Amino acid sequence: MRRRATRLMDSAEFCRLHEVAQLNMVAKGEVRMGLMSVPDYEAPMRVCFWCGEPIEILLFGDMTAAQKKELEAFNAVNDQVPAMVVTDHEPCSACTELMGRGVCIMEAEGTGARTKATGRYWVFTDSVINAMISDPAIRDSILKKRRALIDRDTARRLGFYDMEPPAPTVH
Repeated sequence: MRRRATRLMDSAEFCRLHEVAQLNMVAKGEVRMGLMSVPDYEAPMRVCFWCGEPIEILLFGDMTAAQKKELEAFNAVNDQVPAMVVTDHEPCSACTELMGRGVCIMEAEGTGARTKATGRYWVFTDSVINAMISDPAIRDSILKKRRALIDRDTARRLGFYDMEPPAPTVH
């Protein structure tokens, strides 16, 4: 979808078109003297970093300055805005519920301050962690924190990639 030039829209027109979003923009101080700068394209969908499921429409007024700049740069290169955007590493409600069922082992790349999560994770019961990790200090730390990072090679060696995901449950 092509992005047209940013245009000024008076607050009455904006309110008519974006009733809920106006409250966010006013709260964030983006409305000044009844006029605001509004990009003229459809807002992307914010998605969960962990499962990729849509969470909400990402409104321009909810974006940080860095996110707005990144979105503009993407649009300049691709002549369209992305349909889906990951804004943070916070899990959605479904992932939060799943991660809370046991010990969450998250795959990560890099070392030290450059460690970045890949988005792949596994949730194990305490008994599986007890059987899997022989070092009592490491095991107790993981069981206490309820989460740990693992690199891709170790995950493959432990057979994590060979596991079948659990069947979806019907509530």
